[in-house]
Amino acid sequence: MKSQFDNIAKIPCDSMLSFFRLWLVFLKPFHNMKPKEIEVASYMLYTRMKMMEKVIDKDLIDDLVFRHDSKKQIMKWCGITQVHLNTIITRLREAGFIIETRINPRYVPNYDDSGTFRLMLMFDIDKGKENTGNVKKD
Repeated sequence: MKSQFDNIAKIPCDSMLSFFRLWLVFLKPFHNMKPKEIEVASYMLYTRMKMMEKVIDKDLIDDLVFRHDSKKQIMKWCGITQVHLNTIITRLREAGFIIETRINPRYVPNYDDSGTFRLMLMFDIDKGKENTGNVKKD
């Protein structure tokens, strides 16, 4: 029996925080964040997830992530100062992870409580631009 997907790769995660970190590492070509920025962004997504468990008002959730007490907890988890956090938040804005005072929905994974997250990638290959040249290296 053929699966609806051609290729499946399972990625084990030992926690939701680990999942958020791996999620952002996977999306690195879209945001180009540095490791410490990914760490802080992971904790922001984790904090956002925890807020969603308690807060019904979806518009309020991102506001709560950027409150002083949430930032203080993120600084403690990441072992950084307020100045360093502010610098990282500026970089996260430049990377498009933060838009105004909200986490960009593009970087918020749609997951459920089943313990499994599925992501489908679709590569739209333009056959008219076939090139036998070298692959671009970063």
